Amino acid sequence: MTKSILRYLKVQACQPSRYGKLAFVLALVLMPILTILAGAQAVTIQRSHSFYQSLDRQSAEAKDTATIRTLMLEIHNRNLFGPMPQSVLERMIRAQAGFTKGKHAPVTETAVANAVNSMGRALDPVTFTGTNALQVRLLRIGLLPSFPNLLATGSPRPPDKIVANDLSPAGAIYLGLLLLRQKLANPAWFGDPDTQNQLWLSAKPKTPNAGSILRDEEPPEQTNFRLALQKGFINEGSSTTKAYHHFLDALGVNK
Repeated sequence: MTKSILRYLKVQACQPSRYGKLAFVLALVLMPILTILAGAQAVTIQRSHSFYQSLDRQSAEAKDTATIRTLMLEIHNRNLFGPMPQSVLERMIRAQAGFTKGKHAPVTETAVANAVNSMGRALDPVTFTGTNALQVRLLRIGLLPSFPNLLATGSPRPPDKIVANDLSPAGAIYLGLLLLRQKLANPAWFGDPDTQNQLWLSAKPKTPNAGSILRDEEPPEQTNFRLALQKGFINEGSSTTKAYHHFLDALGVNK
């Protein structure tokens, strides 16, 4: 699968696509850059390929209400902390079920960025420094070899791109929550997204040592993030749960 993705990326480098050159650069340097930007912390970026595969397999098999419910709970639990608010879960299930039946539109990468910005600013306006559609695109392409089903194109793929700029509600929610967690709980992701994108594309990272990859302690920023969500998600009427709903609003998920 990885070799196939790399071939796609190399083809894109020769196409007049907006992301063609970008995709080729990502093929060469993305995974080391992910390690640098994410602080190489096992607690914030999952590093097991089988861990990724199990979620992607769930995504491929989620066809009815029960399996979609399981998928959405897994997406929430892998990225956030605390109980899943029932009202949020039901919205997610309806959106993904509608998408599988052709009744819910795919979600654009721009909408994902808007959703992350909405929830991030609501949860912690001091720490959160924002994201944009390009950063969402970079992260998505970087994770695509591990999530070929979850992060697949939501609409027909243009011939000059590896994926279109949209994806399923489930894929959008996963990508958005993952990025939100990094931007609020991982200091390596704090800062201006345009600057981070440039670093992502131009840096020549060194392979991190094993010690940095295997860090198991929880950073204080993540501790604060975890405790705030655990407390907020208990109450359906809390500002934290309301921020989760605004996240879905920005994605275009119906109430």
